[in-house]
Amino acid sequence: MPYFPMLHSPDHYSDPDIFDPSCWINPSKEGMDTLMPFSGGQHNCVGQSLANVEIHAVVARLATEYNFEVEKKGDVNADCLILNEKDTWLLAKKSNGFIG
Repeated sequence: MPYFPMLHSPDHYSDPDIFDPSCWINPSKEGMDTLMPFSGGQHNCVGQSLANVEIHAVVARLATEYNFEVEKKGDVNADCLILNEKDTWLLAKKSNGFIG
């Protein structure tokens, strides 16, 4: 269903053609079901493309500057980042700049 007609439907809102921000204080289930602020299509999140480019750039930079190893918790003797609570750690060591 197109976004505009859904937001202006009397099936979902008591006064659909009147701007009333207070309708979101105690919204109905039908009203919440119509709310899609970061949906797809024409009304997609404006910053989604930028966020995707940024995360790819950050991961690429980390991959070139660090060597990553997964180790068991008892075997680690350095500063580490916890992957999960099941004794698995991600060890990041600064690389020497050589890729391969």
